[in-house]
Amino acid sequence: MKFQKIIHVLVILLALQLPQVVSYAQTSLDKQKAKLLYDLPIHLRWENDDDIDVIKIGVLNGSQTFIKELKRVTSGGYDNIILIDVISFNSVASITETHILYVPKTQNSQFNNIKRKILGFNTALVTEEYPAKKSIMINLMAKGSKLTFQINNDNLRIANVNVTPGISNLGGINISTKILFDESEKSLKQEKQKVRRLQASIESKQKELAKKEKELERQKEVLFSQGDQIVEQRGKIEVQLAELGKLVGEAKIAKQELQKKTEILHEKERAIRKQENKIGEQIAVLDKLESDISGRQEQIEIQNKEIKSQNIEIKTQMLRIKFQQNVLLIFITLLVVILILAFFLLRGYRLKQRKNKLLAQQKEEISQQAAELEVINKELEKLSIVASETSTAVIILDTQGNFDWINIGFTKMYGYTLKLLNDELNGNIIKASNHPDIESLFNSCIKDKAPVIYESYVTTRDKQERWAQSTLSPILNSEGEVTKLVLIDSDITKIKEAENEILRQNQMILDQATLLESKNVELEKLSLVASKTDNSVVIADLNGEIEWVNDGFTRLLGTTFDEFKKEYGSNLFLTSLNPDIVDQIAEGIAFKKSIHYTSKTYTKANRLIWIQTTMTPIFDNKGDVSKFIAIDADVTKIKLAEEQIARQNEKITDSIHYAKKIQTAVLPPNDFLKKLLPEYFIM
Repeated sequence: MKFQKIIHVLVILLALQLPQVVSYAQTSLDKQKAKLLYDLPIHLRWENDDDIDVIKIGVLNGSQTFIKELKRVTSGGYDNIILIDVISFNSVASITETHILYVPKTQNSQFNNIKRKILGFNTALVTEEYPAKKSIMINLMAKGSKLTFQINNDNLRIANVNVTPGISNLGGINISTKILFDESEKSLKQEKQKVRRLQASIESKQKELAKKEKELERQKEVLFSQGDQIVEQRGKIEVQLAELGKLVGEAKIAKQELQKKTEILHEKERAIRKQENKIGEQIAVLDKLESDISGRQEQIEIQNKEIKSQNIEIKTQMLRIKFQQNVLLIFITLLVVILILAFFLLRGYRLKQRKNKLLAQQKEEISQQAAELEVINKELEKLSIVASETSTAVIILDTQGNFDWINIGFTKMYGYTLKLLNDELNGNIIKASNHPDIESLFNSCIKDKAPVIYESYVTTRDKQERWAQSTLSPILNSEGEVTKLVLIDSDITKIKEAENEILRQNQMILDQATLLESKNVELEKLSLVASKTDNSVVIADLNGEIEWVNDGFTRLLGTTFDEFKKEYGSNLFLTSLNPDIVDQIAEGIAFKKSIHYTSKTYTKANRLIWIQTTMTPIFDNKGDVSKFIAIDADVTKIKLAEEQIARQNEKITDSIHYAKKIQTAVLPPNDFLKKLLPEYFIM
């Protein structure tokens, strides 16, 4: 009883101490998280990093204990020079732009909504144990009582947040696209090794099964041979029993004869006395025979016991055979199960082989790109301005505007070779160009020694009309004098068509806005716009509260208004992605005009889209604002086309600068060439 009481007291004490231990462990992790959030800004760089006086750290639905600890750690900032402001958000809709936004593990289900909310913010998102590594920026991971974190530089760069190399001193793990690829390839190799080991195990078990089958056949043969030996021994024992029966019969007859002789001996005492010795000898012989008979009987009993033991052994061997058969049956069943598992593993292996093929294709594409770079390096002997196979037209001109060299892309774009240019277009850019100010642009490029960009409407040799964007760049020698000029033409016909489409859409939007302004009275009936238009139409009251949306709202964002209202609220101004919305609305009201702005957001399916918004204030008869109408149009394709052109121009400019550096490094100084060759030309 005393022992039970002691155990009862110990259990109560343990139950009282357990919450304190858990609380201590949680407090330790909170301290580590707070310290890490304090150290992270030292190794992060934002867009206006030099102008930051206060670093804002936001926390979404964090515990009061953690927020208190974070404020304690960050109090005083960094030597009271740069301060830290901790902001607590109670919902996704209340999130504003901060430098760092910390999202606890309990809020991981809101990740996509949070990501959509901070889109366009210069904010580093810090999550906790979020499983999708491709989507994270900085992800905290608890390993026991220690805290570490993962970094995805690609996603941080998208948010315009750069990471310094010193962040590795905090114990972070860099997760990039290449690392994820290496991890998947490593896991694939491990799966292959598991399949090989499983195949080897199946083969070894099949060999063991064959050996056991042979051993079973051998044991059957031994049992059959032992059965034959038992039958043979039984025959011998029966023969010996027959012989013993004969001996017993002979002994009985001999005894009868002895009885008769004793009667005769009584009658002939003298004869008996004379024959006593002989009779004694015969009796001794009989005793020997009886002892022999008893000995043989004992042997027979021993052999019977041996037969019984052999029968028992045979029965045990038969039981063993049955047991082995059962084991064999179980083993065959297990083998069938293993084969089924091997089938599924093989199927998974084939699926992974398909993935490997995709990876191999990607590697092949990378190798092809490397080959293209090698071709570009070989072309550096001809000033390596651009690859000769590019679709962009590249021309090298002398200081008089004469054509020295064109690439294949020029021929593909315009249909002219260098010979045709010289024969049909006088071989000079000033005479061949349709731009009215080409001569002044050419002279300005040489005089200012700076690139000149212009657009022109051109006609190809086969009479096709195109828009081209031209970049005229001077090539300087070591003395800073212009020796050559490089003209790069890009086909922007599709972009011009897109611009015309934008102008057309803008005109349509302006026409719709004009129509809406002329029909203010009909706003009450929500009939100002067609509900089936592809553009999103939103009507709000004087304070920005949304009163009505059309079906285009759902088609554009992929979410109904009720879902949107529940997640972000119902105020048009507060849910806008335009940070200058208030100032622009004030300007629109003051000048009684529509305002236009472009922003990017994510749909419910997590697809990035660009939206061009036209917001129009509606005035009543007294001239006061009564409504607002916002029309959103999807201009994603146009934005993507503009970004692609910008990337192409940047790539071409980088190639020109790189070629210039190679030329400067490879060629001897211009003074040396002039002394050596007074008249020379470099291709």
